[in-house]
Amino acid sequence: MGAACGALAVGLLEARLVVTSFDGARPPSLWDVALAEIGVLAPLALAVGGAVALAALFLEPGRAVSPFERITAARAQPVLARSRTAALALLAGLTAAAWLVGTAQTARRTLADGAPLAAGV
Repeated sequence: MGAACGALAVGLLEARLVVTSFDGARPPSLWDVALAEIGVLAPLALAVGGAVALAALFLEPGRAVSPFERITAARAQPVLARSRTAALALLAGLTAAAWLVGTAQTARRTLADGAPLAAGV
């Protein structure tokens, strides 16, 4: 449900941005652009949401664990285990940021060169 609501919100915001930045004689209607945006985003968002739900059921088959329970369990660990967890969290964040920057730069270079169809693939 969260994925569907997120796709709806992003689709509406992007449609509003497209309609307000249109420099033509007759801008497209907000409704038509919003439906097109949501039609593109909704299947992907629902697939990702379903995958996350299945992963959550696989990892937590008994019951859902709240973030507060996870924090309490992490605080109850010995100091050495907490420091390892904190270092791992820092490294995971730095790795994710490096991956994001690398992927964005690769995509920018790829989309700038060659034919549009080849760049899209």
